[in-house]
Amino acid sequence: GIDMLRVFIYRILKKKNPFQGDSEHFHHLLESKINSHKIITLIIGLSLIIPNLVIIIFGNDMLIFLIIYLSIYFFIVNYLYKIKNSKA
Repeated sequence: GIDMLRVFIYRILKKKNPFQGDSEHFHHLLESKINSHKIITLIIGLSLIIPNLVIIIFGNDMLIFLIIYLSIYFFIVNYLYKIKNSKA
């Protein structure tokens, strides 16, 4: 959901149709760096599992967790954008 919202806002800011498909999603950015669909699936799967494990282990302080999780997510997306744009 976070990735969908990010791409939707990105398209609006770029004055594109927010409902028109493009290659700005997280998995497309991963594909610009990693050629193995198995590794991409593993990365996405871990990004869904690890937050749940952290909540189970460390408790339910959601605000701090959300801030950390979103910071890491946007750091990775920004890094992948830089890699994608340097290849172009």
